[in-house]
Amino acid sequence: MKYVLLVVGSAAAYDALSEEESKQIYADHAAFSARLAEQSAMLGSVELSPEVRIVAPQGSDRIVTAGPFAETAEGVGGWYIVKADDIDAAAEFAKQVPVLPSDHIEVRPIKA
Repeated sequence: MKYVLLVVGSAAAYDALSEEESKQIYADHAAFSARLAEQSAMLGSVELSPEVRIVAPQGSDRIVTAGPFAETAEGVGGWYIVKADDIDAAAEFAKQVPVLPSDHIEVRPIKA
């Protein structure tokens, strides 16, 4: 089965990293990706910009606002798509994703 590992955290926390800390977390993500690829479990990954636009219905029209819509400091910073036998195996991969202490990973099956 396919699963998405959503990296959820604060863009401000990443912006506060020193240049050395930032380089290290990117190196950690590259190493994690390589480990998944070696196990033939990596199906894709992407890092997202914190810039967001929300498109929502308003009557018969659609409005565009700057996001995120929820009043929270957290947002999805990126994701990995992995192949795993079940959600528990996918969660084991998620435990290996490099994150800041304030981050968390959501593990969700992909319906397709």
